Amino acid sequence: TWDAPDIAFSLLGSKDDPATINNVLHQVATDVRANSIMSGVLNPSRFLFPRIGWGNGQMESGERGRIDWNINRERSVMNQFSQFRGQVPQRLRKGSLWFDYIGHSISSPSDGNSGAYRTYINGGLLGGEWNLTQHSAFGLVMGYGNGATNSGDDKVRMNDYFMGIYFVASPFNQYEFKAYVGLGRQEYTMFHTIYNSTLKDSNTGQVIGILDRYYGRTDGTTINTSYELSRPVMITDRFILRPTVGIDSQYAWQGGFTEEALSTTSNGLYLLSFDGMYLNHNMVRLGINSESIGPRGSLWLRGFYNFNFGGHGYPTSRARFVNGGDKFDVRGADIGWDAINLGIGFHLWLNAEHSSSFIFDYNTDLFIGNSGASSHGLRVGVLRHF
Repeated sequence: TWDAPDIAFSLLGSKDDPATINNVLHQVATDVRANSIMSGVLNPSRFLFPRIGWGNGQMESGERGRIDWNINRERSVMNQFSQFRGQVPQRLRKGSLWFDYIGHSISSPSDGNSGAYRTYINGGLLGGEWNLTQHSAFGLVMGYGNGATNSGDDKVRMNDYFMGIYFVASPFNQYEFKAYVGLGRQEYTMFHTIYNSTLKDSNTGQVIGILDRYYGRTDGTTINTSYELSRPVMITDRFILRPTVGIDSQYAWQGGFTEEALSTTSNGLYLLSFDGMYLNHNMVRLGINSESIGPRGSLWLRGFYNFNFGGHGYPTSRARFVNGGDKFDVRGADIGWDAINLGIGFHLWLNAEHSSSFIFDYNTDLFIGNSGASSHGLRVGVLRHF
């Protein structure tokens, strides 16, 4: 059977240095696999909720502190620039179609158990939204993303295919409620490099001896849900505050797999077999959205505090060496899920009829439990009313 001193001895010729053994285990039992599950975890409140509800209504009252949410009424002459989520209807509209580019990344330094890593995804969203009543709308969204998780020279590439449904309504004609449920399917390919640490560059000291290269493929599934309730308050005819509370949950599964050698001459000494992996994260959001409205569009700012209230603090991958031995856990990084979320964005009308618009939105998470960890999201898109 294999144990930590045997692995250290095979790579370094020493069984006696605990620090050396720990470093070798980080290299052999790569933690990039555990961290890779984070690439499929997208929060709808970040990339979708600032979008949905666009084009579903307007503010019809100039009375401070009150908003009448009505899809089918013509705009008020007194409040010709007052808009709900950016729309000034010129005629009865049935809904809208939209397309967004999205980019999202998470980075974390080493937390003592996992090495530093960065995961990112870039892709596109296509959505359609239909008005159900004067105070509600229903939408469908589908998308594709391509990304990777990098940790040192190890990498996990990912293709992500996802779709979801959402609903937005105005309870009592004064609140805004949003809900989203989405399903994703991922394809992962992992590349894993083993170095012989005794072979170093004489000038730089950098390890140059590659002992072996492995790869493995598996699939994954994600379920993302999000619910949000806000109370729009008209401070002036052109400025709105929205105190908001939300609940987000992400569930991610990744199938087990066994590594294979990239070279036909490999002896396969360090090949690993990984069990399936599961990650759950639940969060409550409390904060405020603000929106400043003008004749050409609107500008918004938002700030939230995200409270973790359950689930896993970090991903864990269970593995064993193909050549034998007991199973062991390989931990991912603990990014400290509590976070401050800040966002900024704007929308511009593209024509005089206000039937087409351009949207930009950026947001970032500053994690409380891990001062070096951060998350960034970017969304750029267009919308067409019909």
